[in-house]
Amino acid sequence: MYNTKLILSLLVTLYAVIQVTIADDNCFLTTSTQIYNFNVLKNQTFTFTDSGKNIYYFNICGINQRCTAVNPNSGACQTGYESQMLSNCGIANQYVRPLANGAAGGSLLYTGGTSCKSGTISRSTTIEMVCSTGSTRVVSAVETSTCKYVITLDSPLACGTPVPITTTTTTTTSTTGSQTTGSQVTTTGGSTTDKNIITTTGSITNQAVSTTGSIGTSTGRISTSGSLSSATAQPPQQQE
Repeated sequence: MYNTKLILSLLVTLYAVIQVTIADDNCFLTTSTQIYNFNVLKNQTFTFTDSGKNIYYFNICGINQRCTAVNPNSGACQTGYESQMLSNCGIANQYVRPLANGAAGGSLLYTGGTSCKSGTISRSTTIEMVCSTGSTRVVSAVETSTCKYVITLDSPLACGTPVPITTTTTTTTSTTGSQTTGSQVTTTGGSTTDKNIITTTGSITNQAVSTTGSIGTSTGRISTSGSLSSATAQPPQQQE
């Protein structure tokens, strides 16, 4: 008895979770260029009568209240003109797919409907929500193959907004080093400077040379094949 109550409790909880899942999914579609929000169509109930006088009832991304008479989770159903029976044409979900022809908008696929043709086929409904101008309206409902229905809905609410463009800026700074000259550097020959290196084939007269390296190292090096002399004053000598 206890186990039976536990199982019933778990089933009730599972049903509630399923209901929340149907109600709380996103009903969005994001493509490489557009973001679509079909929640704006979610609370509308649609009805359409085809050329054969079959009546279709459906909701976008949600349960259709009339269809709950045949299944509590049905998102689309149909009343046949000849039989006058209400058939579940698919369980509601909110998983929007791109339109097959690449047009602006999105589509829903409701599956798991009432079986037909002696139970060999389950009814399903594709709802195509096409971006258009003017008012929201059902354009057509067609049985494309046995118990497979395609409903086309035109609406400006099925149009998307552009995906925001993200710009990334990369800054690269390159330097070969630094050289600080306190006064001046003169040479009687030619000199070249490369990566903080001063090279001369003549002589260098130095009044003040400051470098981040040391003389004789690969960074901040001063080399010469001539002479290196300094004009800096010498300290005075003491008188005897």
